[in-house]
Amino acid sequence: GDRPVRAPQIAALQDEDLDVTGAAGDISRPTEAEVMVTTAVKAMGGLDYLVNNAATAATRLPIPMSDFDAMTEDFWQKILNTNLIGTHRCVKAAAPHLKARRGAVVNLASTSAHNARGSSLAYATAKAGLEGAAATLTKEAMFYGVRCGIIHPGFTDTPMVRALGEEYIEKLRSLEKSSDRSTPRGREKLNALKREALLANPLLDDLEI
Repeated sequence: GDRPVRAPQIAALQDEDLDVTGAAGDISRPTEAEVMVTTAVKAMGGLDYLVNNAATAATRLPIPMSDFDAMTEDFWQKILNTNLIGTHRCVKAAAPHLKARRGAVVNLASTSAHNARGSSLAYATAKAGLEGAAATLTKEAMFYGVRCGIIHPGFTDTPMVRALGEEYIEKLRSLEKSSDRSTPRGREKLNALKREALLANPLLDDLEI
């Protein structure tokens, strides 16, 4: 059938004779999650799993938790539209198909929901909100035979992180190991050191988040 998206990763899997299709969408926009799910269901004949892993930091640099001026209404809305409301849009669009197949939902939150780190207060808040959503969905969805879980990744090897360069990644790992994260002051100091290291990164000009 039609293949609406043939990104390099999808093409590589298809070249291995795997039955893979792509259904692109921007879940920060109200109608695109439904179109994305409809496209996927049409291509695959049904839906067994929904993994909500789309997210945005909406900033190229970590914002200190105390810097309220930097976190404007537009900034908050951009993060919430994708990281929290976008997840709801995907669940809503996928719900009837998951019920039909007794499928499962997995939300990707973040350790920032617990340890006051991450790129900003807005990011940590949105990820914490996914916990409440997952807890409620677990109780509601079980009546339809649909399971719902949540995962809290930490510092993860992703293209966005690799774009920072190996030197910065190693420096960040060193800071993580040597810093006291048990107190608010210690965590704030760590965030300041991470920000300083990122600002000194010569690859920053080419980084897009």
